[in-house]
Amino acid sequence: MMHKTIFFLALLFFAGNSYGQEQRVPEPILSDKIFEKVDVPVTYPGGEEAWKDYVESNRNKNVATDNEAPAGSYTATVKFIIDRDGRLSKLEIVKDPGYGMGKETLRLVGRIRNWVPAKIKNKPVTAYHEVSLHFDVP
Repeated sequence: MMHKTIFFLALLFFAGNSYGQEQRVPEPILSDKIFEKVDVPVTYPGGEEAWKDYVESNRNKNVATDNEAPAGSYTATVKFIIDRDGRLSKLEIVKDPGYGMGKETLRLVGRIRNWVPAKIKNKPVTAYHEVSLHFDVP
């Protein structure tokens, strides 16, 4: 009888302690998901100025005129995934005005192998990113 009473009191004690404590929900595994919304977006190594320098130094400025695009202002956009190690994958054109501009944007972005990954709660995550390039044809 004494053992049953001690067992019963111990059971009540542990049940009462666990009921009063806050339940901890484990954080989701961030490496399995590709995020669209992040705290800190993907960036080009060196930041915005380095990106502008890279584009100016490496893009084919004549691609639109060489392909006989009419005068005007055009924008080509590519979308891709940057994993939490900064590697690029799944590069695709999402907006192509034609005249070789989409392919030039794809070529230019595809040459970059190491990006600065996006972050959530200060941890690198895999995320989608888009880049647009503007082309002016006089």
